[in-house]
Amino acid sequence: MNTWTSDNKLPGSSGKADSRRYPSVPGSFFVSSRPDGTLSREEHHNYYETERGPLRMVLDFFPVRQQYKGGDWIRRGAAVYDAADISCFEDSRYTTLRENRSSQESVLLDSGLDFMDRRIFKTLTTRGRCDGSTLVIMAVTFVVQKDLALPGHRALHLV
Repeated sequence: MNTWTSDNKLPGSSGKADSRRYPSVPGSFFVSSRPDGTLSREEHHNYYETERGPLRMVLDFFPVRQQYKGGDWIRRGAAVYDAADISCFEDSRYTTLRENRSSQESVLLDSGLDFMDRRIFKTLTTRGRCDGSTLVIMAVTFVVQKDLALPGHRALHLV
């Protein structure tokens, strides 16, 4: 598991570590899903909190996970994992989880979701500080190839 102490040096820094700065990881794993009409938001969220998330958090290449759910008007949920190794999806510990799903997970994935989208992104830059407790600090930059962007998504930096 990755650890971060004041002895760690920041890449590109003067060598003086700043333990308040969030450390960069090689990538992030984003999962977005939305339950269909047969599965309530609570069942969907409970599944992620009690089964899916905890099973992935024992893997040393996922040191941090954030889970999100939409407001009352949106049923979508999302999870963001720091990926300490972006080749983690080839690791047998991860592939075994996908190949040997529980009956609850099989039912949910086969018939309880309108969609599930999984993506891994390579970290380009990490910026920011945390001088104490905060509710949420998250800044993400994505670079998307023009041919992969959906029409109307003008906020993306296209290359």
